[in-house]
Amino acid sequence: MDGFLINMRARKESEEIKMEEGCTGLSGNGITGILNSSCLHRIGVSVVSLAWVLMLICFFFMPPPNPNAGYMPVNINYVFGPSDAVAQTWVHPYVWLAGMMIGLPLILFLPVHLLLSRYAPKPS
Repeated sequence: MDGFLINMRARKESEEIKMEEGCTGLSGNGITGILNSSCLHRIGVSVVSLAWVLMLICFFFMPPPNPNAGYMPVNINYVFGPSDAVAQTWVHPYVWLAGMMIGLPLILFLPVHLLLSRYAPKPS
C-alpha cells in the first residue's frame, strides 16, 4: 500500500509540472486542464467563444425541457429558458438564445472580468 501512495504522489507531481509547462496535463475529470482559461488564451480561444459554441450545441443537439425527464439532462445551460420542465414562451426561442449569447458576456462575464482584474491579486 505504501508503494501505491508514493506512485500516486509522483504522478500528481508530474501532472503539476506538465500543467506549468504548457497546459498538457489533465486533472480532475480530464476537462479542467483543457478548459483552463489560461490554456485557452494560449491557443487563441476566448471563453466567450467557447460559451457560444457550447450554447449552440446545447440548443440544437441536446433535449429541450421535459417535465418527466427523470435523470436525463434537459435544458443544459438554460438555452430554452429558466425552467427544466417547460420552455419559456415570452419570446421566440432564437431570440432567447441570442439574448443569452449577447447578454451573458455583457451582463455577467465583462463585469466579473473587470472586478477581478482590478481587485484580484496579480500573479507573481
